[in-house]
Amino acid sequence: MNGVANDPKIAEALSELQQYLSDAIAPLVVADSISILLAVPPEVVADEIRNWTTSQHRRLGASVPISDYLYHAIRKLYVMGEFRLVSKEAMAAYLEVLKNYLLAFCPAEDRDLLRENLGHLADARSDLEAPIATLHRAAKDQGAPVASQTTATSKTVVDAGRQFAQLVERLARLQIPGGPGESPSAAREDVFSQLVSVAARNSGTSEEFERAKDSLQAFGMGSTMENVFRSLGRRLPGWVVQEQPESEAPSAPVTATARAMERIVTLEQDPREAARRFQELVQAAIEQCNEGSLARAVTMLDLASLLLNEKKVDPVYIRGFREQAHGKLDEQRLRQYAEDATSHALLRRVLVFFPALGPAGLLDALRVEEKRERRHLLLALLEVHGTPARVQAAERLSASISTFGDRDAHYQRNLLYVLRRIPHPEGSVSDAEVQMAIRLSAVGRPVILLKEAVAYLGQVKDERTERALINRVGEYEAALLKPGSLGTENAELLPVLDRIVFALARLGTPAAIRTVVNHGLKRHPQLGDTAARLAPLAGTDLSGDPETINRLVQAIEAELPHRVFGFLLKKDWSFLLRLIEVVSSSTKAQPVRNALADMVQRFPGEEFAQAAAKLLAGAELPPAPPLQEPPQSASLSGDLELFGLPTLLQNLSQSTASGILTITDPIGEEVATVVLENGKFRDCRSGQLTGEVALFQLIERPTPASFSFVRRSGAPEGAGSEPSRDLVPLFFEGTRRYDEFQQACMLVPDYACLRATATKPTRAPDEDDVALTRMVWQRAYSGAPALECEKDLPVDSYRVRRMLAHWIEEGALEPR
Repeated sequence: MNGVANDPKIAEALSELQQYLSDAIAPLVVADSISILLAVPPEVVADEIRNWTTSQHRRLGASVPISDYLYHAIRKLYVMGEFRLVSKEAMAAYLEVLKNYLLAFCPAEDRDLLRENLGHLADARSDLEAPIATLHRAAKDQGAPVASQTTATSKTVVDAGRQFAQLVERLARLQIPGGPGESPSAAREDVFSQLVSVAARNSGTSEEFERAKDSLQAFGMGSTMENVFRSLGRRLPGWVVQEQPESEAPSAPVTATARAMERIVTLEQDPREAARRFQELVQAAIEQCNEGSLARAVTMLDLASLLLNEKKVDPVYIRGFREQAHGKLDEQRLRQYAEDATSHALLRRVLVFFPALGPAGLLDALRVEEKRERRHLLLALLEVHGTPARVQAAERLSASISTFGDRDAHYQRNLLYVLRRIPHPEGSVSDAEVQMAIRLSAVGRPVILLKEAVAYLGQVKDERTERALINRVGEYEAALLKPGSLGTENAELLPVLDRIVFALARLGTPAAIRTVVNHGLKRHPQLGDTAARLAPLAGTDLSGDPETINRLVQAIEAELPHRVFGFLLKKDWSFLLRLIEVVSSSTKAQPVRNALADMVQRFPGEEFAQAAAKLLAGAELPPAPPLQEPPQSASLSGDLELFGLPTLLQNLSQSTASGILTITDPIGEEVATVVLENGKFRDCRSGQLTGEVALFQLIERPTPASFSFVRRSGAPEGAGSEPSRDLVPLFFEGTRRYDEFQQACMLVPDYACLRATATKPTRAPDEDDVALTRMVWQRAYSGAPALECEKDLPVDSYRVRRMLAHWIEEGALEPR
């Protein structure tokens, strides 16, 4: 007998049996050890139970009789067969022999009672799955066992243990049907995720969690940490609720799944192993990002940042990983996110986690990147960062001018591009920044840099840029009229001059327009097609500047044809037609009207005279009637699945928008409406549900849908009588309900049909509506699927499904 007990495997199994009897580990974790013990003589197990009983009795004293400990031990073993964690038949046969050894150990005065109670094992409710603290005692006045608490275990932990055992049972059998199109493997994956989540949140040590995780291999589930984080990541909601400004540190995880991920990392005491788990968490987040689930990736990376900020992971072991991990992000997916402005807030939270994708890292990469397409991606990601990227780009541009001058014109060009694309946070740029652009626009700089500098100056509309651009026109004209003076071909400088003149035309100031007109009237071939550069003025009313009007009228008259011996000399009218086009919006000026009328009278039938006649006819038309207000159209629309309802509403809230958000299904039918007033929640309607309950329902059951938001001033029509409320607290309550709803769905899927047992049902925690409870029980009792139990009730799915899960856990209901 000693040889059997000295076997290392058996010794370890006996040790785990003691932990299981003390409720230190869950049934699933000890399943392998119990299977081993079923092959050893029952007297070996009986000796171990006697040792455990003696130890417990010494600790607690005579308040708990020995017979209660013995009954508790037998019940704990019995339930392993009931849960099908070991062979039910083998366990029953083993217990028949084991009972005799334990009865012999039981004090004589309690032996008959223990024997009677052991005969009623199958009649008792199986709540032994509750971890820690539930001692199943043999009642002295009746045959059924009762439970007494030996430690102050919280109800939460007990419920978690029950849920874990119920999920184990469902995973083992999976006899509850899934919904239409739901594959068995997907259902198993969902249950596995929930099991891992429960195990992680309720494991006391890393070893305990590892045992629970490894035991799932018996059900064909992968148990590597990569699989664990990947599976949990898919269970996260497809949105992110942002409670505080983005510049602040990430907040604590909101959902139970995220808390489970955090627990998996922090349970590990070995810093190297904790770092490995951290890396698997980040890798799973990268996969979610690459698959298009940006919100889930953000949740996981925010959690990783929180672990770093709280020093739960040693940075020494992950520094190299963080510097390289960004390379696994799909660049095409990043481009898609960067091109969608509505994704920028979430994408920014992904980028800041990776040092190489922060503003400094991107700017470093931009300087050395040779591939054009890759540079475009880097620039797009810098735009996503916004102001922080702009500040650093300005600093680097200043440093580049003073250190390496034109030796890296491409880099300077890209820095200017960043400054031009990202608006200055205060609305107006500094004088130093404008001076840098002016300096880089001077003749003689590389053409690629000149184009970007001019584009930047054209965007900054003030006196500084006006003077600079006017001066540049003269400088470029002089350079072009002296070919070869700068060693630059005219063909390279002409596109730059095009941009300068166009920028002045966009400025629209009198001095800028005069410069454009004066330049456009110059007929020097070296300057290119100057007349074409007048085109931007065609839609500008110049009648307020008599000097410019007179200059154009004189040019028009100079272009009119002459008659020789009564014949009209034909020539190219393109320049004259271009001048007529320039004054097309200035027919209020009398000199323009006179010049056009003179053309019509003197040259009837000519192409330019016909153009003038059309302008005069249009000028004499009566004023057009005021336009009626166009019908309201959607100011924002898109795919709700890509946004996530909370994320979308939060963006609208931050812009203090008022209006109605309409949600439609794939065939165009209206599903729900959400009313906002100045960025606050006013009302919601979804089916028969209204108010915040309807909003919770939309969060709990996200479905493929599209949305459109129509802005309305003031309080939108159709708003309820309730006052406006902040959205963030509603989001957090909705997220809590979503989380608990998903957990309940693991036990009670949509199409699960249930039946009542002999156990009397009790009311679910925090559920005070007796009438609702009775109605849901009647539907479940009649065998209606879980989804039917929710139909046409004035509550969200969370409340109904929570009741059904509660009755399953307490044994009042069971799957058919």
